[in-house]
Amino acid sequence: MNEEKKKPLVPPPPSVPPVRPTLPTPPTAPAPMPPKPPIPDIKPPKPTVKPVKPHVFVKITSYREIMERIEEIKASMHKLAQLLSEMAVSTRREEEKIATLGQVLNSINQNLQVVDDIFSEPEE
Repeated sequence: MNEEKKKPLVPPPPSVPPVRPTLPTPPTAPAPMPPKPPIPDIKPPKPTVKPVKPHVFVKITSYREIMERIEEIKASMHKLAQLLSEMAVSTRREEEKIATLGQVLNSINQNLQVVDDIFSEPEE
């Protein structure tokens, strides 16, 4: 009886649900790759041509001949640029004509196929 009447000095701890440790879950799929940064448009620097000062004296007649030749070269380069531009226009026109001829040829083939089908199938 003595044992029944004795109460413990410290109350029992309240019932606490057991705590499960939370572990980080590994991702199910790999994280998406970030988008690639755009490639910068890097242009090489244009070469700069600095005027060269002659260190040697040149005869005036030779200098004039050189300058005349340089002007002739410039004129030739201008003519070549014009010819190249005209050739590009001509080529573009030819390509358009070839494309048109291809369309006409396809149309004729389709019409020919229809006529062939009409004449090759017997009437009932």
